[in-house]
Amino acid sequence: MSPNLSDIARQLLDPQLPMPAYAKALAHYEALLQAQHLVDSSRTQTEHGMGLNSTEAATCLQDERRTRAFLLATDAAIRHQRTQTRAPVHLLYAGTGPWATLALPLLATYPAAQLKVTGLEVNAASAGHLQGLLRLLGLADHMEVVHTDATAYQVTNPVHVLLSETMQAGLRDEPQVAIFQHLIPQLAQGASLIPQEICLSLALLPEQLRPEAKWLPLDTVFRLAKAGDLPGTEHRCRLPQNREGFAWLGLLTHIQLDDTYTLEAFESGLTHPLILAPLATLPAQSPTVRTHYSIEQNPGLVYHISHEE
Repeated sequence: MSPNLSDIARQLLDPQLPMPAYAKALAHYEALLQAQHLVDSSRTQTEHGMGLNSTEAATCLQDERRTRAFLLATDAAIRHQRTQTRAPVHLLYAGTGPWATLALPLLATYPAAQLKVTGLEVNAASAGHLQGLLRLLGLADHMEVVHTDATAYQVTNPVHVLLSETMQAGLRDEPQVAIFQHLIPQLAQGASLIPQEICLSLALLPEQLRPEAKWLPLDTVFRLAKAGDLPGTEHRCRLPQNREGFAWLGLLTHIQLDDTYTLEAFESGLTHPLILAPLATLPAQSPTVRTHYSIEQNPGLVYHISHEE
């Protein structure tokens, strides 16, 4: 007999579960969701980035460390917020995809008297599929799905936890930054933010990018948090003159889900180091890298390498 959602949720929210057992539980979770036929759709271009199509959004579940860290941090945030309010904790989940994979285990764990979820999804096909899935699972009264662009959504009820994973490595292409920038000012006082912080840092990288490889971290050039950096703010970083042993100027992504859970380089597709430029093409003297983060239609870190003193 296949495990039901409640059984799966107990395993996925167990921080002590060994990774092989966690991977098995995640496979059961994916099989349960895939039993509901997923209608593919096109990507949705927004003013501040690209929304994934239904299939792309669904495959995010397969990033095991990403899924585990986000689920455990969100569960911890809900438990914390339950100590701060007598009302049901209100979780705002921006960018649900067709399965709301980071919410369903929580909905199966907490009764509606303890947790209410509002899901925002810009892709019409994904939003429609999720509404049908919630009805099928008997969770439609537990979670409201709103087909909308999260960068334009106006909060009507106090939000205790804001959750969004609308990003790729380097905060490229997707609208994570614009979503947080728009929604953070609307949160209830003392609300939890998942992720708590995302940092982009320049680094010198070796020829072969492998988890065991050594790299040289340089400056943090963008920080997304409640009191983080504003998009458009310029940062300057002087590269070291001695770059022996390294081949690339790269970009590292560090995700601090909360005070306990993090995603470091190579631990997830979200934190895979990015190559910006080959060091061999840079001048021998220490060049300056000027950067700023853009939230335009193709969001990401904009950089320029100069010979400034």
